[in-house]
Amino acid sequence: MAVYFDKKINTTQLGDISGLYYHNVHPILAVVSFSNGAGGSVNLYNKSGEALNHATVNRSAQCTVACWQPQNKIIAMGWQNGEVVIWNEGSREIIDVPKMHNDCITCLVWSSKASRLVSTDQAGNVAVWKVNGRGQVQSRPVLQHNFQEHVKEVVFRSVPEKQGVNIAALARAAVSGDESALDMFSWKESGTRLSSVYHCHETNGKTQKCFTTDAAIFKLMMMESKSILVTITVNLTLAQHNVSPSGDLKEIFKVKLSGKGDRPSVCWAGSGVLATATGESVIRVWDLVNSNNYVLSLESQPAYDKNELINCVTYSKDKETIAAGTNLGNVAMWKHYQSEKSDDDENCWKLQPPSAIEGMIEHIMFGSSENLLAASSIDNLFLLNEQVMKTAFSENVAAVQLGPQSVSIDCFATNVHHEIKTSIQVHGVAVGKDSAAVWNGKLVEMYEINQDQQTLKGIGNWSCEASKVAVHEQNVYTIEGQKAQVRTMQAIKGNVMQEAESLVVSLFTTPEHGTMIQDSFNMNKTFSAFLGFEVPYFFFAVKADELQSSNTGEKQLTPRPAAVSSSPSQHVARRTMRDFIGLEQANKSSRDAMMNFSFYLTIGNMDEAFKSIKLIKSESVWENMAKMCVKSRRLDVASVCLGNMGHARGAKALREASKYQELDARVAVLAIQLGLLDDAERLLKSCKRYDLLNELYQANGQWDKAIAVAESNDRIHLRSCHYNYAKHLEEKGDLNSAISYFERSDTQKFEVPRMLFDEPQDLEKYILKSKDRSLRKWWAQYLENFLSLVRVYCYCGNLDKAAEICNDTGDRAACYQLARTYENQDQPKESIHFYTRAQAYGNAIRLCREHEMDDQLMNLALLGKTEDMLEAAKYYEKKPGCQDKAVMLYHKSGSFSKALDLAFETKQFGALQVISESLTSNTDPEVLKRCAQFFLDNGQFDRAVDLLAIGKKYIDALKLCNDQNVMLTEELVEKLTPEKSDDKDSESDRMRILEAIATVCMNQRQYHLATKKYTQAGNRIKGMKALLKSGDTEKITFYAGVSRQKEIYVMAANYLQSLDWTKNPKVMKDIISFYTKGRALDSLASFYESCAQAEIDEYQNYEKALGALGEAAKSISNAKMSNTTLQEERLAALKHKITLIKKFVNAKRSYEDSPEEAIKLCQILLEEPDIDSSVRLGNLYGFIIEHFHRKGNFNMAYNLLQELRSKTSVSIGHYISMATLESIHQHLNIPLGRGPAVDNKSVDQFQEDDEGDIVGEAIEEEVDDFD
Repeated sequence: MAVYFDKKINTTQLGDISGLYYHNVHPILAVVSFSNGAGGSVNLYNKSGEALNHATVNRSAQCTVACWQPQNKIIAMGWQNGEVVIWNEGSREIIDVPKMHNDCITCLVWSSKASRLVSTDQAGNVAVWKVNGRGQVQSRPVLQHNFQEHVKEVVFRSVPEKQGVNIAALARAAVSGDESALDMFSWKESGTRLSSVYHCHETNGKTQKCFTTDAAIFKLMMMESKSILVTITVNLTLAQHNVSPSGDLKEIFKVKLSGKGDRPSVCWAGSGVLATATGESVIRVWDLVNSNNYVLSLESQPAYDKNELINCVTYSKDKETIAAGTNLGNVAMWKHYQSEKSDDDENCWKLQPPSAIEGMIEHIMFGSSENLLAASSIDNLFLLNEQVMKTAFSENVAAVQLGPQSVSIDCFATNVHHEIKTSIQVHGVAVGKDSAAVWNGKLVEMYEINQDQQTLKGIGNWSCEASKVAVHEQNVYTIEGQKAQVRTMQAIKGNVMQEAESLVVSLFTTPEHGTMIQDSFNMNKTFSAFLGFEVPYFFFAVKADELQSSNTGEKQLTPRPAAVSSSPSQHVARRTMRDFIGLEQANKSSRDAMMNFSFYLTIGNMDEAFKSIKLIKSESVWENMAKMCVKSRRLDVASVCLGNMGHARGAKALREASKYQELDARVAVLAIQLGLLDDAERLLKSCKRYDLLNELYQANGQWDKAIAVAESNDRIHLRSCHYNYAKHLEEKGDLNSAISYFERSDTQKFEVPRMLFDEPQDLEKYILKSKDRSLRKWWAQYLENFLSLVRVYCYCGNLDKAAEICNDTGDRAACYQLARTYENQDQPKESIHFYTRAQAYGNAIRLCREHEMDDQLMNLALLGKTEDMLEAAKYYEKKPGCQDKAVMLYHKSGSFSKALDLAFETKQFGALQVISESLTSNTDPEVLKRCAQFFLDNGQFDRAVDLLAIGKKYIDALKLCNDQNVMLTEELVEKLTPEKSDDKDSESDRMRILEAIATVCMNQRQYHLATKKYTQAGNRIKGMKALLKSGDTEKITFYAGVSRQKEIYVMAANYLQSLDWTKNPKVMKDIISFYTKGRALDSLASFYESCAQAEIDEYQNYEKALGALGEAAKSISNAKMSNTTLQEERLAALKHKITLIKKFVNAKRSYEDSPEEAIKLCQILLEEPDIDSSVRLGNLYGFIIEHFHRKGNFNMAYNLLQELRSKTSVSIGHYISMATLESIHQHLNIPLGRGPAVDNKSVDQFQEDDEGDIVGEAIEEEVDDFD
C-alpha cells in the first residue's frame, strides 16, 4: 500500500496560477502564472519541486495556453498578444514562431509524431506549422485557414498505414503526380469553433463543415480505438460521431449529461470512459463503450466534509487512479480494482484517504512516466509524491504505517495494540522488544514500549539525515551518507521491510547444504507486506482498504486462506507454517522434532527425517500430521505418517492413486482413507474428477448425490450408476425399485429374469406387462423346445406342422432335422429348402448335384464356403454350356489362375473383363501378362495399358499408349508413375519413365500432366515449355514463381510479352519482375523500349515514354552482354533517342513562355536524320501546324499539312484535331476533300482514351517499382 506526501513549492514570485502542464513522459512541470506588475510567465520544475531558473519565459502579456511536445522536452506557449514561442529544454534555447496571429492564442496542439504544431486564435485563424526534432519552425505554415470566428479546440485523428502497401513505390507515385499516395500517409485534424465542427486536410488544404451544435463547444476528445469523435458543449450535451477514413462524420448518439456549471472538468478515465467534475460532491462517470453511467461520491470516507465540492479531475492510466481537487483543499483519489461482475463498474472504484493542502484546488494533473501529481490553488502549488507504507517486525512486535504521520504498533506477547501520532511525515520505521523508532530522513523520533504496564511514550528525538535506522539491544544504528553511526539506546533487533513481493519463500540455510527452499506460497491479496516469522507463524500487514471494507460491513475482495488467523489488532494477521498446521499448541520438543523432520525432508535425507520424529510417540500426532498433509498436499510426508500409523490400507490406496494426473485427486484418496470425506468431496470437485466423486458417493451410500452427479457431470457412468443402485436395492430386498433402475441401466433383459428366476409367477407377470418383443420371445422359447417339437411331428408324420414351426421360428436345429426327414423320404426340393434354412449349404449342394438342380446349385455355392464354391465350380466345368458359371465360382473362391485358364480356353471375354478389374500388383505377373496380351489381341488397348501398368511394365504401356493413341488420364498417369526408391539405379529408371510419360502427354496435348511429370523428373525447363503450350497464363505465372530458375523466369516473361500487356498492369508488373529475377536485363531494356513506343504511338505521351526509356538505359547499362560492342551501341542509341525526346518535351513545356523558341527547336528536330524513330513526324508537324493556326498563318499551316502528307502514310487526324483541319480549309476556301484526308476513324483514334491513361500510369508504376 502507498500514501501521498505533499510538498509546497515556493510561488511568491509567480502571481496567480492559471494552468499546470505536466509532460507525458519526462518528470517536468510547467506552471503558467500572471501578475499585474510582472506580466505573464511560464516556469518549469523538476520532480523534486525545484525550479529550473534557466527555463523561465516572461512576457508582458498573459500566457493563455501551453502544450508539451509528446516526445522531447519541448514546450510551445501561446500568449494573449498573438505571440507563439517554443522553449527547448534540451538545448536551453527559445524559438520564436513567425508572427501569423494578431489576436489571443486560444489553442496549441502537437501531432502524435511531433512533426506538426497547430495554433489558433480568437479571430478564427488556424495555422499548421512544420517543426523538426529540435523545435525549429519553418518560415511559412504548411496550412492556413480563417474560420471568421473564435476557434476553441483542436484534436488530431491518427490515420493508420494501409497493410501490404509498397511505401517506396507509393512515394514515387506521389512525386509523379499521384496525390492519392500522399493521402495514405497524411495526418488530419479536426477543429471546432463555438457552435460548429470542421474537418481540415493538410494534403489538399480542404476544409469542410461537419456539423453544428446547439450550444458553444468547450471540449473535443478523440477515442482513437473506435475512431469516434466526442463533443461536449457548455450545456453538458455529449455527442458521439463515427469518423470515416476520408474524414466524414456520422452521428452515433447524443445525450444530455447530468450536472451543473458551465465549465466542467473532463478527462478520460480508461478506455472509452469519461470522468466529469461539475462543481458537485460527486464525479460523474460515463462508459461510452458499454453505454453505462454512475457516480463516485465522497460519502464513503468520513474524512471528507458533507458540503465538500469537487472542482477539477485528472486520471493516471498506469495507476488506474482518478484524482480530484475539492473546494476545501483535499485531494481525493479513487483506485480501480478488477471485479468478477461485469456490471459492477461503480464498486470497482475504491475511495482512498484524502491528502490535504492549503486553499481551494483549482488545477490538478497527473503527469510523466513516474505518475507525479501536481495540484494548485490560486497562489499555492503542491507536488504530491507517492510513498510505500513502511512496516517492521521483531520479537513479536509489529509496526505498520497507517498514514503520513501515524503508525500502528502490535505486541503479540501481551496482546496489546498502540497507535503513534508523529510530528513528522514517516519515511521509515523500526521496532524492538521495548522500543520503536520513526524517521523522515532529517529527524528521528524514539518511543518506549512498556509491555508490563501496556503503555507507549515518546522519549526524545534528534536531527539526523538517516536513510536507514535499526535498533539492537542498547544501541540505535543509523546510516548517514557513507557512514554508520551508533547511539546508545535500549532496544532489540529490528528489521525495516519494504513492500512485500507477491511470493513468500521459506528456506533452510546451512554451510553443508547451502540454501534449500522449504516452502513457497503467493501472498494473499488482503495483505500489504510480509512482516516476519516466528515458528510456527508467518506475520503479515493487512491492507487499509481491507480494514475499511471490514469496518463498513462490505464484502472483502479476496478471502483469507484457512491457515490465516487474526491477531490482537486488525492491522496484522498471521499464517501457520505449512508443516505445523494442527501442531500450533504442541510442546517445544514436538516442534523441534517437526522442524528437524522438515529440514531433512527438504534436503532429501529420509533416514534422518525418520530418526528426527522418533521422539514423537503419540499416534494422534501422526494422525494430525497425516490430516495436515491433506491441507498442505504433501503426499510424500503423508506416506511416512500412514506407515507410522500402521495404516496399511491407506498406504496401499495412496500408492495406487499415483496413476492419477491431478494432485487434488491423489490428495482426495488420502482424505478418504483418513475419514475426511468433506475435504475429499471438495478436492474432487476442484479437480473436476466427477467419476471419482461418483464412486465416493456410491461407497458412502449417498445414492441421490451419486445419481445427481452422474446426470449432470458424469453421464458416461450414468448407466453403471443406475445398475449399481439397482444391485444395492436388490440386496435390500426392494425388488420393484431394483427393476426400475435395471430398466434405466438397460440391463433388464438379463438382470430381471435372473433376479426373478426363483419367482416364475412374478417373472411371467413382468414379461406379460413388458412390451419388449425380444423378452417375450425369449419367454416363449424358454417354455417351448422347437427341435423336440419338430422331431415329434416328424415321427408322427405331420410334416406340414413341422414345416410351419421351422418357417416361423427359423430354428436351425429344427430345420436340419426336418431336412433330413425330407431327404429320407426322397423329397429333394423340400430337403434343399430346409438345409438352406439350417445353413447346411454343403448338404444342399450335394443334393443339387445328385438331382442336377443346376439353377439352385449356383446360388447355394455363392452362399457357401470356399470349399463349396470349388466343388460346384468343378461340377460346372465338366458340364457342357456351364463353363461361365465355373469361371465365376473360381473367381469368387480366389482361384484366379484357374478362372483365367478356363476363361481363355472358352474365350469368355466378359468374364475376363470382370476378373481383370480385381487384379492388383500382388497378382502373379504371368497372369497379368496373359490378360494384357489377351486384351491387346482383341483390340482393347486401354485395358491392356491398365494391366501393364499394374504389372509395372511401364515402358511397354507407354509405347502402347503412343502407338495406339490411348488417352492418358490423371488416374492412369499415377499408375504409370513408379514409386520412389533409395537405390540410385532405380531412381534413375524412375526419372527416365517420368520423362517418357511427359513426352506421351505432350504428344496428346495433355500439357498440364506433362508439366507435372517433367517437374517430378527434375526437368523444370521442359515442364515450363509444356506449360507454355497450354497458354494458361495464371499457371505459367505461378510455375515461374515457385521454380526460381533464371531460364524459367525469362521464358515466362517472353510468353507474357506475347499477350496484350498494354491493357493489363498486372501482366506488365510480372514481365518486369521475371526479367529482373532472371537477370535478363537486355530483354528488360527491350521491354521498356516497347512500353515507351506504345506510349508514343498509342497515347502520344512522350513524358511517360521518356521515363520508360530511362529505365531501359539503366537496364542495358547494368546488363552483362557477351558482345560489349553491341551493348555500347544499344546504349548510345537509347541515349540519343532520349535526348531527342527530351528536346521535344522541353519545347512543348516552354511553348507558353516562348512559343517562337519552341517552334524553332521543333524545326531543328525535323532536320535530324531518322527523327521519326524517336519523335513521330506527325507530332512535330502537328505541334508546328497548331502554332501557325493559332497565329492565323493558315497558308503556312496548309503547306505543312501537304508536306506531312507526303512524308507519312499514317492518318493525319491521328496528330491534328479535326477542328483545326476544318478551320484551315475554311479560311483558305479549300474543300476538305482536297486536303489531307481525315476520316471518322482518324477522329476516333485521336479521342483521348481513358483506358490508355491507365496503361500509361501502369507503365510508369512498373518502371518506378524497378527502381
